[in-house]
Amino acid sequence: MENSPWQLAKRELHAVLTNRSIWVGATATGLVLGFAAPFGTHDDISLLPRLIYWTVVVQVTLMTGTLIASLLNPGADRPPHYRWLGIAGVGGLIGICVSVEVLALNWLSFGLSPFRPAYAVSLTVNALAISIIVNLAASWLSPSVGTGDTGSEGSTPKDSTVEGPALLARLPFDKRGTLLSMTVQDHYVEVTTTSGTEMLLMRFSDAMQEAGAGLQVHRSHWVAGNAVVKAERSGSAARLTTADGRDLPVSRRYLPDLRKRGLLS
Repeated sequence: MENSPWQLAKRELHAVLTNRSIWVGATATGLVLGFAAPFGTHDDISLLPRLIYWTVVVQVTLMTGTLIASLLNPGADRPPHYRWLGIAGVGGLIGICVSVEVLALNWLSFGLSPFRPAYAVSLTVNALAISIIVNLAASWLSPSVGTGDTGSEGSTPKDSTVEGPALLARLPFDKRGTLLSMTVQDHYVEVTTTSGTEMLLMRFSDAMQEAGAGLQVHRSHWVAGNAVVKAERSGSAARLTTADGRDLPVSRRYLPDLRKRGLLS
């Protein structure tokens, strides 16, 4: 499936792999750690091998963390408390995977047996703590991987010459049409226009700001006002039908907005 978790994770990993700034930063971090020589590496490894070692560790763990976080980090549609608990849990899983990688690297490079309990436990605890903190911080600063745009983290560079909502400038030319709706898909926003759909790697709040006139009807859904062809109550909430035939849920908290627009009585 085009929008399966694995496909979304591949897109996010590709965004990292093709982002020169991220790799320059990772290399610089590895070199800094090589000179700083944390965790006793100053006494055990000479300078040049130490620089190579830490650069490899940072780059390998960056890819591991990005892949796991992309697959498992809770999306923006989750309630905040569950989302942050989930992100911390994913950080813990990343820490376990990273510790296995580093234990294996140390075994192959320096002959340090991973079966020494004190050494293995100490390394794993450090990896867990660092991974949880890094995953929480990365999610707080940017729910998705930036792609070089200094504004929102869109997957397509903006074209300032496009008329209409600013969001349309992020879409491929063949997908630019009248904006109909948007839906959160993990770290991505699925944008639907009269010309089709496109997945953008950006915050939902930023997408709604760039979309202009319209209304949020659910924590995961936004719709253009002129795209609604039918609205009806469904228990304590409601449902909307858009011009392209989509059926979108409306949360109870957004019912007053629909009434103000005259979409519900």
